[in-house]
Order: sequence, then structure tokens, then C-alpha cells
Amino acid sequence: MIEMTKSNMLRHGKPFGDPRATCGSRPAVASMAVTDIGVGLVYVRFDADHPLDLNDGCGFVFDYELLDSSVYTPEVFGGIIDDRLFEIDLHAELITGHDMLSGLAKLRYDITDPGALSSIEGWIQMWTERENVNASDDFERIMVDTAYDLTVSHVDLVQTCRQLWVHSWYLDPDRRTQRFPITTALASAVLAGREMGWCSWDMLDLDPLVTESIRGLDV
Repeated sequence: MIEMTKSNMLRHGKPFGDPRATCGSRPAVASMAVTDIGVGLVYVRFDADHPLDLNDGCGFVFDYELLDSSVYTPEVFGGIIDDRLFEIDLHAELITGHDMLSGLAKLRYDITDPGALSSIEGWIQMWTERENVNASDDFERIMVDTAYDLTVSHVDLVQTCRQLWVHSWYLDPDRRTQRFPITTALASAVLAGREMGWCSWDMLDLDPLVTESIRGLDV
């Protein structure tokens, strides 16, 4: 069993210190991966005026949280995740993940009163309306599901990554490492960032990027 929360952030649940209004050309991206190992949350800031070349990965770091659902009741864990999503709603310009609706449904599956989880319910509604919201010029944030919304998408994340020359040894869920939720969330973050024109690569290995940012995770 993993610890309740593993993170490289000084303040858990507070990934963005500044509101959107002060970010200017540095859009904040939040990515969530709901897995059997834990829920991985990855937070990245890009520079819209200077797209990041990830070919060498030099200087690229991200914040992450890895939360273990097994140490909480479903209601308590749902509330913890709901608080995280509320914080993301305040600060992130782009929300992403892979097959997000499936993950959100898992989070509320065992909840007695899922309507009490307002942020999770809000994300579910945002997912169903994301095509119209993303097409609007008047938006606070957009949502990109990398299983469906990329120029090339596949419901299998590994297949999506392969089409865009992205690789990670840890994306195989059968390996059951703590890197799996984090790497999965990171994959969606960079894939969505690429779709927005905020980063690029010829071939990208995610594993060195994860190694650079993680603290205390088992390999």
C-alpha cells in the first residue's frame, strides 16, 4: 500500500500559487489519471509565447500528487478528489486526462450521494459539453480528453502515444509501479500541450522527465 499522498509539492492540493488572471502567456495545465494503483495528478505550466522543445527535456519539471484511495472510505476519498478538482478549476486554463469520463465515473461509483461532489459533477458536465466550450472564444478553461480530442487519438493511451512518437516503459499497467499513475497523467499533459501548440518533440521518452521530477516513488 502506498502512502496516503506522495507529492513533490510543498503544499499538497495547492499546485498553482497564482490565479489565471496573473498567468499571462503561461497557461497552467492539470491532468488526472484514475488507476487501480492510485489517482495521479500532474500540474504543468507552459509558455504560449515560447513553445517548449521537449526533444532533450532539459529543464522540464512538473508537480505531481499520487493519492491512495485504499486508505479512505469512498466518501472521504471522493471529497479529497473533489477539493483537488475545485482548486484546479480556480487556476488551470487546460484540464486533461485520458478517457476522462470513465475515470470520473469510477470516482463517484461507490458514493452514496454523488451529487454532493460538485466539482466531480461539474467535470462530468464539462466533458459532455467540451466540444462547444472549447470552440468558444469566451472561456475560462478548456478540457481536452486525449482519448478522443487529439488530431490522432485512440482509447488506448499507449496507442495514442505511439502515433505521436511518445514512449514510456511505465505506461504498461501490468507493471504495477507507482510511476504508472504519474506517467499516465504526464502523458496526457504533454499530448494536450502539443495539441495546443505549447510544446513539441520529434521523439519523446517520458521516463527521464518523470525521474527528474519525482521524489520518493518506487521504480
